[in-house]
Amino acid sequence: ASDADFDAALALVMASKQWNNNSYLDAGKGLISWISTNDIKSNKINPGNQWNDGFNPSYSTTANFQLFQDVAGGSWSSVISQAYTDLNACQDSKTGLVPDWCSWGDHKPTLTAAAVSNDIGFYDDAARTPWRMAWAYYWYGDTKAQAFNKKVVNWLIPETRTASGVNSGYKYVGNEYLVDKSTKRNFV
Repeated sequence: ASDADFDAALALVMASKQWNNNSYLDAGKGLISWISTNDIKSNKINPGNQWNDGFNPSYSTTANFQLFQDVAGGSWSSVISQAYTDLNACQDSKTGLVPDWCSWGDHKPTLTAAAVSNDIGFYDDAARTPWRMAWAYYWYGDTKAQAFNKKVVNWLIPETRTASGVNSGYKYVGNEYLVDKSTKRNFV
């Protein structure tokens, strides 16, 4: 899966800084080059280098992509721009949530062969998306990432009221996200 490639390349770049060792950076640059050829097609993030049955919003690791451009060059700004186009097309207008997977054609929530959950909605994959957007804002001041999360927060705070009100899953049913009571956990 592409997200593992993105995170491995990030780890190699970070290791080069942590241990002041250019061999990690060289390996990271090599992986970044491989990613740009195999995981990215026409600036779109493929879910894997040998399959492409949908868009996974949580693979939009825009902070990684900016770092890739910073350390290895290339045209990652086009990938970042396309990632936001796809993210915004998948994002629900009421809740700001995105599903684990979106179809490429209409960007509607869909179930793919690679889905972790058996249901369509905001589950384990999608839960990483706001975190990745917060990271892009924190590292790079990315206002598109901030705007993405603002939509989620504007719904989440009045909807859940407390941290214990946040559910671990939201099922997409009838064009809306509903609390999936089968996944409710007591976090607090």
